[in-house]
Amino acid sequence: MIIRPLLLLLLTLIQPQSLAEFSAQLDRYTVRDGESVQLSLQVTGQHSGQPDITPLKQNFDILATRSGSQVNIINGAVDARTTWTLTLSPRERGTITIPSLFFNGEQSPPLTLEVTEASTAPTAAGDLLFIESQIDRDTPYLQQMVHYRVSLFYRAQLAEGQLSDPQLDHALIHRLGEDREYQSQRNGVNYQVIERNYALFPQKSGPLTIPAPVLDARIITSTPSRNSRHPFDNFFNNRRASTQAVRVRGEPQTFQVRPRPASHQNGPWLPAESVTLSEQWQGGLESAQVGVPLSRTITLQANAVAGSLLPELTPDPAEGFKLYPEPAQQTSKLEQQTVVGTLQRKIAYIPTQAGSFTLPPLQLRWWNSQTDRAERVTLPARTVNVAPASVDAEMDVDVEPAAPIQTEEATTTAPVDKPYTLWPWIALLFALLWLATLAIWWIKSRSLPPHHADHHTSVSTEQRCRHAKKQFIAACRADDPQLTRSTLLQWAACHWPNTPPTGLEALAKKLNNPAVEELLSQLDQNLYQHDPARWRGEMLLRALDQLPDPAPTMDDGNLLKPLYP
Repeated sequence: MIIRPLLLLLLTLIQPQSLAEFSAQLDRYTVRDGESVQLSLQVTGQHSGQPDITPLKQNFDILATRSGSQVNIINGAVDARTTWTLTLSPRERGTITIPSLFFNGEQSPPLTLEVTEASTAPTAAGDLLFIESQIDRDTPYLQQMVHYRVSLFYRAQLAEGQLSDPQLDHALIHRLGEDREYQSQRNGVNYQVIERNYALFPQKSGPLTIPAPVLDARIITSTPSRNSRHPFDNFFNNRRASTQAVRVRGEPQTFQVRPRPASHQNGPWLPAESVTLSEQWQGGLESAQVGVPLSRTITLQANAVAGSLLPELTPDPAEGFKLYPEPAQQTSKLEQQTVVGTLQRKIAYIPTQAGSFTLPPLQLRWWNSQTDRAERVTLPARTVNVAPASVDAEMDVDVEPAAPIQTEEATTTAPVDKPYTLWPWIALLFALLWLATLAIWWIKSRSLPPHHADHHTSVSTEQRCRHAKKQFIAACRADDPQLTRSTLLQWAACHWPNTPPTGLEALAKKLNNPAVEELLSQLDQNLYQHDPARWRGEMLLRALDQLPDPAPTMDDGNLLKPLYP
């Protein structure tokens, strides 16, 4: 008697795939713009894998996917089903067709969804949370900072949420400070507000559009009841709060980027709200001597400018001096409402001859974005008196006139004082002191650990490599092929110090990657074209970012590491 029901159960569970029924249904067939809808796909039997949902991505954003299976036995009959539940956000208004989907040879029926305009009624989901965005100027200049603010207003309980960051081609984007939280009113209704600020620096003139910000969130639609008279009601019926997935879009922002003014076409282009230029000397201009280097640190600071956009500031040659400039150090300080860019450059001035010389002034023209006119900052000219190279001062000796020599015997018994007779002894004393100093240095150097002497060198090398990498990234993002080539070779020299590549072709051979080799070849060809503006650096950045990190070699060290650690 027991065997027969067991056989029936097994025969019911083992269903051929051809008998599987694949169905689809929506939880509702009319939604407002910004609301989500749930699509349930169901097939008889228990199955692994999942249907092909690629056709849905043409008209919907898939916010969430979950699957499950259940087996019910009622009066000896077994009903097994596998279900996939997808949360979909329509991308446009109107009538949208959900196409047929396929699974294990079965086809689901097509469905139709109607997406209407978001309602302005007080009960609409748009009143529970919405997004506002704004920019501080509609017609910025090329590379001028645009302050972009996104504010999320909500009075619903958020279980979770993620707000998109702006994605914009031909622009540098910096997020400013931390998110701000405060309360505000709209039409007499109190809202919690989360505000996020960005600084945008357009790198191309013409119209640019910031896509609409998007919030993907889950809001709590019901909470456990605390007013039930029966304690078990809370436990069984309202133990868990239910949530609903929502997607909220703001409005896109479009602005027109103006090119450089016709009167400001030559020289560096620096649109800013304020600019300061300062210098600091080490070594003492008052005591300059031939062969003794003087260190000059020039600091350029600009408000509402990214550090990577600041010009490098190369002083003009100075008569009587040799100049040895170091690479500029560029930084950006991200504050709540703006960006402060700083550039520092050190130059060694070595006097080559004695005399009085004038160092030429250093001037920088910049564009005041607040007054909309050109201005200038200047480091004044400086006169430097250079003394001859230092030598050991001759020692003054008081010598009385020598007595007339009367006889040969007198010359042997009465020696005559001769000038500078002490000089050989003084020279010998200095030579002995110098030898003693060398001996002390040699003894101390042998007592140091082997790596101690190289510590400062390694630190400075690391800083130089880090700076070259930052310069290379900035050059690629600015689509500057000349600067990209030079900074990339500087960065590569840090990783192959013994055999640095002398050109892009040599670098391509070292990297041994066909994709990177092709991009480097395009960069090399672009350098000799008449229209270098067509080159774009983003693909080269991505290609180098995807390079593997191979083991170091004996003579050259590591290959280029990924750009974004």
